[in-house]
Amino acid sequence: MPRAILDRYRRIIGDYDQPIKRYQKEEEEIGAKAKELAEGKEVAQRRAGNFGHSLIFLQIAIMLSSVAALTRKGPLYHLGLATASGCTFFFFNAVLR
Repeated sequence: MPRAILDRYRRIIGDYDQPIKRYQKEEEEIGAKAKELAEGKEVAQRRAGNFGHSLIFLQIAIMLSSVAALTRKGPLYHLGLATASGCTFFFFNAVLR
């Protein structure tokens, strides 16, 4: 192969060195960001169940308190308060997890 063509190919290949290095650096940055987001997703998935349980307990507590207010039954009100403590437990368990 003639020397001029070889030099031309080397120059063209050399022109791609900077973009390749830049793309490799961007790939590392994007990979780190993706890993961080994946960890955040795992944390959210672990917490989701407890938030769901907390919501169920809250709805039951509201329902019991409403029925207690309509029927004027004290024990239902106290049962609603006890159920609200279950809501609080699951909520703080999810937040502190």
